[in-house]
Amino acid sequence: MEGEPLYEAIVKRLRLMDIAGATVYRGILGYGVKGHTHKSGRLPFSHDLPVMISVVDSEEKLAQAINEIESTMQDGIIVLSDVDVIRLVHSRPAPEPTHANS
Repeated sequence: MEGEPLYEAIVKRLRLMDIAGATVYRGILGYGVKGHTHKSGRLPFSHDLPVMISVVDSEEKLAQAINEIESTMQDGIIVLSDVDVIRLVHSRPAPEPTHANS
């Protein structure tokens, strides 16, 4: 969307695609393929800080997500790696309190 950070637009798109999970990390220092150093400055909100989005889902769904997202990126890198999920906990909504009419 116009005016929003790219990472927010990517996470929204991933959510619409029903991707299992995504987390955005903002770095304090980094550089990319062009060799430019990106770091936080005196201002609390710099638009030039490195950002990483970690996404978890099946290989097939990630391939679809990459096809959707790649066109939105001007610079950056997409890294795909296998992981072993050790534990996945689905939280259940807390039961609503019942009020007995006495």
